[in-house]
Amino acid sequence: MMSKLLYLFLSIFFFSCIKSPNNDYYNLSLSNRRLEDFRWSLNPGNDTVRWRPTWVSDPQINKRVFCVEEDVALKARRLPFTFKMAQRFPLFTPYTKADIRIHARQEHVQNAWLKVYALNEQEEVIHTKSIRINRETWQEYHVQISADSTAYLLIDLLIESVPEVSSGAKIWIDKLDIRVDGLSVNDVSRPEQGKNYTLDTTHIIPLSFSENLSVSGIPLLQAKPRIVGLGETISGSLSSGKAKNQIIKWLVEHGNYKLVLVEEPSMVLLKWDLYIQGYPIPLQEIIEDSGVFTFTLEEMTELLEFLKEYNSKQENKVHIIGIDRNMRMFNNTFLYDYLYELYKQKPDPHLLALLESFYVSLAETLSLLNKPQTKACIGRFERQWLRSIIYLHLTEADLPDVKEYGVANARGSILWEHVYQAWHAGGLAKDKCMVIRGSWIQISRKKATRISLGGYLTEYYEKAYCPIGFIGGHGSVQPMFPTFKKVAKHRQLPKPIEGSLEKSAWNTGRSFFYYPAEQLPQYPLSIRLIPPAYELRSWFASNLHERMDGFIFVRECEAGELLTGKKATSVYDKKIVGKRIRRLLERYKSIHINIPEEWKKFMQ
Repeated sequence: MMSKLLYLFLSIFFFSCIKSPNNDYYNLSLSNRRLEDFRWSLNPGNDTVRWRPTWVSDPQINKRVFCVEEDVALKARRLPFTFKMAQRFPLFTPYTKADIRIHARQEHVQNAWLKVYALNEQEEVIHTKSIRINRETWQEYHVQISADSTAYLLIDLLIESVPEVSSGAKIWIDKLDIRVDGLSVNDVSRPEQGKNYTLDTTHIIPLSFSENLSVSGIPLLQAKPRIVGLGETISGSLSSGKAKNQIIKWLVEHGNYKLVLVEEPSMVLLKWDLYIQGYPIPLQEIIEDSGVFTFTLEEMTELLEFLKEYNSKQENKVHIIGIDRNMRMFNNTFLYDYLYELYKQKPDPHLLALLESFYVSLAETLSLLNKPQTKACIGRFERQWLRSIIYLHLTEADLPDVKEYGVANARGSILWEHVYQAWHAGGLAKDKCMVIRGSWIQISRKKATRISLGGYLTEYYEKAYCPIGFIGGHGSVQPMFPTFKKVAKHRQLPKPIEGSLEKSAWNTGRSFFYYPAEQLPQYPLSIRLIPPAYELRSWFASNLHERMDGFIFVRECEAGELLTGKKATSVYDKKIVGKRIRRLLERYKSIHINIPEEWKKFMQ
């Protein structure tokens, strides 16, 4: 009898242990430490500030709790320490009210706010409430907000410490509790509880990987809008990359698309553009240098080789440029290398002066670019784009959104500034067009709380901007780890969940097709998001009808290979930077230019 009771007890304990992580799908306890299970987005505000989320033992309540603490390099500090933790919860049925509770305490924090937003089906803010977290002892903070006509709840925890001072700011969080009409979001807001939607097969446009012209049947592309956005939901999918390349190729060959913009640091892609202009730069050198994590190897080489071949037969050439911010000195080496390649092809004293100006500052380089003498030795587009990216790099901290929200939370604004400058540098105010390749989050039309790049493009260019999303059903992907030194292993992509657009597309039985977003419903519909730093990520519900103009579905995804080989690393890896600097040093010996002192530590 005792053995049966013991067996029953152990069985109950065992299965409860298996089930417990699922009971906290949204990680309200903040106990799931794996990146894929953490759920909350963690965004430090500025690249001059190091942040450190940890789990520590708190003596006041005698248990381990989640903690965010300031860890600042004082010499680098330009802006206040800011940190944001956020998560969004779809509501698939009507509710009347929402209650949000957080058990927390803080030290040396200038401002800490729990902010709650209620969004309608169009993802517009209809209600908002906040409460300040201001006690050094543990306290439960409670916010109640109307859930009437609410389709999404957005929870933001915003932290800011004193500017210009390393104050040792910390905030401890024991847990959160989020309920609608008394029901936990873990029970009623899970993605698979969303409504299933059936695609109208009469609107499906079949596509083919073996025939590039198959995309010509997409009405949106036939209309040749001024700006086409291509947003990936799955990082590391070669299939998705090939589909994007198909569209870029068709737009370049059959439209007047003269700019290909990529969501990568602008200085990193400078030599990509030289390569497609026909400069004698080995492609392998570009691959080794780049280490970017939004391209797979085959996808990148296919696109660059196509653009190079196309430009070789054209007088009015296509340019490919990066539109993301640059990380301090890490990306300056790319600018230095770029100017050297220009000088090597045309040994002009004004170009040599630009190279030497690095010893003074980037501000001196910008000053030289503004002088009339440089116009004759650098092409019009190249000169204007160089001026733009150096100016944006130097003045980034002064952008209004960066001042208010911090760098990480103002990426949409930073990307938009680069796109706006690229538009004018490329002379696109007339009849030329551009295509932008980036993450789905930034390409989509996001307007609530933090505007995405797509949101800015929609505000400024209205219907002239047309975004397309790329989704996958099943197969394999290559996790793209930009900062984690892990061995690259392919991951299996699970089949779509109920209540997702991928499930709706899967149920058609079609393998590769385009579907117009205007045919999708207005209510929350989930798609799978796997950003570069994640192996597999959760589902994200939004108004896909409003966010995009269309979607391309690939039923069976194939994983791509990393640009950096078997080891997952990034453009900021010390070994990669050191290798690039050593190559530059050898080159510059011939023109009697030394490298900046701060680079020498990367050569050790």
